[in-house]
Amino acid sequence: MSLSVVIVTYRSDRCIEAALASVRSELPAAEIVVVDNASDDETRAIVRSFGGVRLVEHEENVGFGRACNSGARHATGTRVLFVNPDVRIVSADPAELSGFGRACNSGARHATGTRVLFVNPDVRIVSADPAELSGSCPNGFGLLGGYLAGDPGSVPEDSLRGERHWLHDYVGQTFGLLRPREWHRSLGSGGANRPWIPGALLLVDKEEFLGLGGFDPRFFLYYEDKELSARYRKANLPIRTSPTLVATHAVSGSSRGDDLRIDLLGWRFLAWIEYLHISDGPRKARRATTLTRATWRLLSTVLAGLARAGLGSRAKRKDRQIKALLAFVDGRQADVESGLLGTFCPDAAAHLRGQP
Repeated sequence: MSLSVVIVTYRSDRCIEAALASVRSELPAAEIVVVDNASDDETRAIVRSFGGVRLVEHEENVGFGRACNSGARHATGTRVLFVNPDVRIVSADPAELSGFGRACNSGARHATGTRVLFVNPDVRIVSADPAELSGSCPNGFGLLGGYLAGDPGSVPEDSLRGERHWLHDYVGQTFGLLRPREWHRSLGSGGANRPWIPGALLLVDKEEFLGLGGFDPRFFLYYEDKELSARYRKANLPIRTSPTLVATHAVSGSSRGDDLRIDLLGWRFLAWIEYLHISDGPRKARRATTLTRATWRLLSTVLAGLARAGLGSRAKRKDRQIKALLAFVDGRQADVESGLLGTFCPDAAAHLRGQP
């Protein structure tokens, strides 16, 4: 196996050097490809000065997924490890990582059954439905994630996650905005229900990944990893993690902007609606769009009242954030009508216009 590490950057001058150093330290034989989405800071200069890195320079911000696809096409390795610029690789065993595909394929050849279930040695099966399992036969490399920690002092968690009911995401998109930023959330949610791997630290087979179409180009930012995992599941390809790949991830640490994080929150909402439309259908996506925007307006009214009553600066700040988020979404609706939104989140755009 030959390995290429692909890192997508946009205004990442505060974190890219440390990310490159961690890759060089833990995966010294890996090719490093940095795809820059038209950064207007010192990101490109830092990458050039680091040395030994292939720099792909885009003239505009084409979004995370499209940039990852570009990096994969430029990579020369048979395996591609996608790493966010705010990720620091703590430990990695190249021999173990390279052996995953070979070991699984070898085990499958020696197995006598018509279906093969791949299980890590540290996994304990709690329940299983043989009827369900009989309909799945992984045949390929699939997706491999690692263990992630929110900061260097915390315990790394298995990055394998399971999708939850859409109302759980609705709560995160609305009432979750009230959560103080200093309250760190768990990075993982375990989960055998529609498992997926975050794109912040993700190993793929290059040929297989590109053969499946790579990341869906409809997504600008967020949810492209969920959609990719869904296609891998549909293709009966394995989705798993390994403790031989450990990293820290400062979530949104690569993003520079205003303190209210409006662009990130706005694109997260649009990507969620786009994914809902793809995975659960237009009716549910339309319902989620209407409900979320109505809840934002309700929260803004309540927070504005609390701020006027002198009940703390936090209420005033959160009210500003929600109002700015509503303005962002309204602005994207105007972009849709003028054609400026381009090809990103086309189904979400239709729901913003109130179309079926």
